[in-house]
This record gives sequence, structure tokens and C-alpha cells, in this order.
Amino acid sequence: MFDHKLENPRDVSDPTVRHGGPILMIRRCTDCATLVGPLTNACSSCRATTLDWVPSSGAGSIVSWKEAGYRSNTGTWEPSTVAIVELDDGPLLYSMIDSELPPPSDQPIRVRYEPDPPEDRFPVFVIDTTDSARARPSR
Repeated sequence: MFDHKLENPRDVSDPTVRHGGPILMIRRCTDCATLVGPLTNACSSCRATTLDWVPSSGAGSIVSWKEAGYRSNTGTWEPSTVAIVELDDGPLLYSMIDSELPPPSDQPIRVRYEPDPPEDRFPVFVIDTTDSARARPSR
């Protein structure tokens, strides 16, 4: 399915490495091909520890979210939204949402990966308001 080599794959098993490349990279089990999140060390299906890096579409839907906040480097309180995003590729990821959430609805909130987040530990997504995002059926 993915036969190309990445020029500069990032080792996110190192906690000092941040997400933020132009493409969100996730892991694929070499034994059973299950896709898992980037911080995963073992396959959630077969428990194998041999995982390759593969590019993700970067699109998904918010499963759950919570308004939170953090103290910035300047000491001020900054609001933020922490979310669990289900990627269209399959894995669930903890993430930050860098845009205002729409009002509650029975429709899924579609998001897309935002490359090069400032200094977040989790991948950053923004609300996707494109026509193709609204047309995607919910699972």
C-alpha cells in the first residue's frame, strides 16, 4: 500500500520530538497491517512491536473534546481544546484543536491536521469546513 521511503522520518518515541512535519505520520504493524497512533510502541491488534511509519490522510472526526487551558511561557493563561480525534485512517489520537468549535450538532465535527504547530505535545487539528468534509458520512 505504501511503498515509498520518507526522506526524514521522525522518531516520536523520543519524547523531545514534536509532531509538526508537513504530513502526519502514523504507525502500521508489519505483521497484521493494523494502523495505530504515532506514540504507539505495540500493535493494538496482535501486540507485535515491529511498526513502520506511514503517512496519514490527516483528516478525521472529533470523538470527544474538553476545553482546557495552560500557562504560556509568558505566564498568562491560554485557553485550549484537547480532543480525541478518530482519523479516517483508523487510529484514535489525542490532539489539540486550534480553532473554535461549532455549536453542538448531531453531525460529526470534521477536522484536518495542521502542520507545524507552535509548541504542542499532541498533533494539532483545525475544524474542516470544506464541502467535502460536510459530505463525508458518519460511521
